[in-house]
Amino acid sequence: ESLLGEKTAEPTLWQKAKSYISGIFNKKTFFELNDFRLVSEQGYPKNQAICVYIWKDKNEQLFWQTGIYNQKLKQFSVCYGTVRYAINEDKVIAWKKRPLKNMYSIIYMDCLYTSVREKGQSEKKAIYVALGIDMIGKKEVIGFWEGNSESSSFWYGILEELKERGVKDILFLCTDGVTGFKEILEQANEMNPGGWYDHSLVVGEVAYKIAEALNLDKEKAKAFGYIHDIGRRVGRCALKHIYEGYKYLTDLGYTDAARICLTHSFFEPNAENVIGNWDMKDTEKEFVKKYINNTTFDIYDRIIQMADTIALSTGVTTLERRMVDVFFRYGFDENTEYNFRVRLELQNEIEEKLGYPIYKLFEKEITNELITDRVNKVVRFWK
Repeated sequence: ESLLGEKTAEPTLWQKAKSYISGIFNKKTFFELNDFRLVSEQGYPKNQAICVYIWKDKNEQLFWQTGIYNQKLKQFSVCYGTVRYAINEDKVIAWKKRPLKNMYSIIYMDCLYTSVREKGQSEKKAIYVALGIDMIGKKEVIGFWEGNSESSSFWYGILEELKERGVKDILFLCTDGVTGFKEILEQANEMNPGGWYDHSLVVGEVAYKIAEALNLDKEKAKAFGYIHDIGRRVGRCALKHIYEGYKYLTDLGYTDAARICLTHSFFEPNAENVIGNWDMKDTEKEFVKKYINNTTFDIYDRIIQMADTIALSTGVTTLERRMVDVFFRYGFDENTEYNFRVRLELQNEIEEKLGYPIYKLFEKEITNELITDRVNKVVRFWK
């Protein structure tokens, strides 16, 4: 109340505004904006719409207030305590496009759906909101954007905008989950169509079942399975795809998922023994080796490794038959025996956690695969 004043022409709305703002300043990350008319596509509300105006004083302190927008005068009429201000729409547009700090300790991002009136009709819109905390703990509303629906591609566009506005590094990016990865996968398949896409879908479904059986976050495991090979979006390649996937998802802010792009190809913290050619720059190769050699695999790393080990592009198979597929594509070398052994050890590790053979989760799928002999049909699925 000391920040925002005590009176307004809309007491009910005012109480909701204070509750919302109080939540923001208490690090609340779910945004209740449904009761407010939000900015239009052009950056300002419709005529006579009740809105929340956000601005800063000369000391960079954030201020919030409810107000009425006059489209004819192109002004907001807002109350702050007993004082009434008229604020030009240009200031709002400038605020939305203002330069940002180059580093934030945390950025919270969320999307909600609210009713917006357009052309005389009310329709649901997705409102994307980003709240940042800088390196000295100061909170800042970074911005809000309107979309037709929540999608990973829209988030990607927002992250690109933040980069253009000066953000160079975010220590922690907090979201409400890792949804939208299937859409990212579909976009990648449009860039480089192939069996790797179908294989990724199978890995996601296999990871889901394993995580569910272990009472873990099954949706998280499925999302990680979907994007483990996302680096293949750049084209046909060998180990280059693990680095490209890591870089791509890191740029999007999905650091946990980016990790999977690297760890799914290694079964021990030893980057020397791996299937495939190092078709990447020396600096990229050294980065991957250093990352793997200093990583302790968690349960989700192991689940995706296991799912990848028994997934073809056409469905689930046994570990042995999947390795036939791999060796046909990559050939045999001095590491072949090692790579077979570490996968069998991984299977034993997962089965100890399950308390029963992993194939029990996929009896029908594997029986069907054995009958149809799909391995013979997909040994070159990536083409």
